[in-house]
Amino acid sequence: MSLLNDDQKNAIIDILKEQCRCIQKANALERYMFPNLYDAQYMSGRHHSNTAKVYAGFQEDTLIPGMVIKKVSYGVQKWQPEISSDTAVIQLYNDSAGKELKTNEVRSKCALYNQCGSQKRYGIIRFKLTDKGLLQWVKLINLDEKAEVVHEEELYRHIGKTIPFAS
Repeated sequence: MSLLNDDQKNAIIDILKEQCRCIQKANALERYMFPNLYDAQYMSGRHHSNTAKVYAGFQEDTLIPGMVIKKVSYGVQKWQPEISSDTAVIQLYNDSAGKELKTNEVRSKCALYNQCGSQKRYGIIRFKLTDKGLLQWVKLINLDEKAEVVHEEELYRHIGKTIPFAS
């Protein structure tokens, strides 16, 4: 059983895609207006900077059918959206946040919600962006009470367009 229905999945993917379109437009404009801010060597290894821009699409008044969004604080002054319904609690993580999936935040949510017989289940939506903000894929991850992955469902994958080669 999936934590989200099709309408909820589609709404979340639409938000992610729109945020990524905005990131791409903003990055292109910023690079054009301020080229001296971009240095390939300094930008190397800083792939997570677009995560906050993606999260910004998930405001507390953002509409997702049958769900509410609240901003939750974790770690040292870090915030992220938490999307919940009567049956699910979902947090979003960039794919680069691999180690964050084993934090106290995730483990405590799994222990609270993923016990046998719980009314709500906790899960994670992971997404992967390119450095330029292109959304590559989105996965819904179901976890057990010990924060171990029990099921992964791919919700979206970018299918690249073929660019004709000019001869």
